[in-house]
Amino acid sequence: MKIIILGAGQVGSSLTESLCKDHDITVIDLDEQKLLKLQSRFDIRTIVGSGVYPDVLRSAGAETADMLVAVSSSDEANLVACQVALALFQTPKRIARVRAPQLSQEKTLFQPGYIDIHALINPAELVIDRMVRQIQHPGASMVFDFAEGLIQMASIAVEPNSILVGQNIKELSEQVQSLPAQIMAVLRDGEMILATDELEVLVHDELFFVTASPYTNQVISLLLGTIRPNRRVMIAGGGNVGMGLAKKLEKDFHVKILDRNTLQCQTASAQLQKTVILQGDASDTEILLAENIDEVDVFCSVTDDDEANLMSAIVAKRLGAKRTITIVNRQTYAHYLVERSADIDIAISPQQITWGKILTHLRKSDMVNVYAIYSGAAEAIEVVVHGDQKTSQVVGRPLRKLPLPSGTKIAAILRDDVVNMPKKDTVLLEGDRIILLVSKRKHIPDIEALFQVSPAYI
Repeated sequence: MKIIILGAGQVGSSLTESLCKDHDITVIDLDEQKLLKLQSRFDIRTIVGSGVYPDVLRSAGAETADMLVAVSSSDEANLVACQVALALFQTPKRIARVRAPQLSQEKTLFQPGYIDIHALINPAELVIDRMVRQIQHPGASMVFDFAEGLIQMASIAVEPNSILVGQNIKELSEQVQSLPAQIMAVLRDGEMILATDELEVLVHDELFFVTASPYTNQVISLLLGTIRPNRRVMIAGGGNVGMGLAKKLEKDFHVKILDRNTLQCQTASAQLQKTVILQGDASDTEILLAENIDEVDVFCSVTDDDEANLMSAIVAKRLGAKRTITIVNRQTYAHYLVERSADIDIAISPQQITWGKILTHLRKSDMVNVYAIYSGAAEAIEVVVHGDQKTSQVVGRPLRKLPLPSGTKIAAILRDDVVNMPKKDTVLLEGDRIILLVSKRKHIPDIEALFQVSPAYI
């Protein structure tokens, strides 16, 4: 596939790294140094210039490109580039990252006849959804939604004093056998290890399981013991993410927003109904103590400044906040600082979430959800089964006979809105939604090929 990527920032670079082995990639950016850095690492073409200009897109090969992924720092440039690609070059697929809610929330704009884009991605909305899931499920480190929210895959961090330490997968599976749930794997030192009965859980592992969504908290409680539900949430930052998060939480939680900017505080006060708005520095110990930080269940730091996010989260945790969630844009922080900090419970990377969402639209077969785990070392995937026994390699075959790549495990199957845990003799049918955990990203092309139907399928 021939793909043009507009933007050589963190998302564009991650996409380039992920796709360049299997696709013909051309990257456009105004910053020549960023492009030279990418070109020194990967076998790609680069074009210096603005992707909104027809001659630049033409030089990038837009006339024969299969897809344009516009992830530059400018919403306007991303939208215009997609329109130019359609109008002049009839580029089949066009994906645009749009961060301004004033644009992304106007869904009518992004339809055929208007701004015709195959997929519109707003990182802030993706981050807010991820944070809401984390807050709704205390004890979980990651929570991924599949099958329109009917299935969830979640992980639990194994702390030194955890009751999980020393137990094997067989013992843990017996604890949840009364529920529609399956223990899937452990993430250990950056490697996803699929579950076997004898596999023993160690300190600092991350334990992954899948279940029907109504049972997620129940599974966590069975594995960890009674978990107290979250009630009080403090948000450091009143920008787009902070405001959006408060709007989704304030009906069910006691929410406070803390921001030093007067205008943002006034805007938040006008738009939010039940949220308490406070003006001040989120890393100021006096303010945090005055607002009873030791009674806060979840402290979320969501500003645009990584250092401010990390500092406020560390201060909040040391003053008594039960759990901290922070946005981290720089991958070096996510990999080397946050993972080693006892004060940061969950670090969320907007770039990684955006990258995973874009991958959903790049993959072959009918993949409707793709979640990158540990910077793409592993992936959780949802794929829809199509075809019949003549046109499909999977329809009508029991799971034990599927030629799944090594390191791949089927987690759950949704059929007629019923969540089923897979068994060896389960036979796949057209329309099934299959949730897979793939421990090694190199096997993704094999999975795409396995679930593709032959050209005879109509």
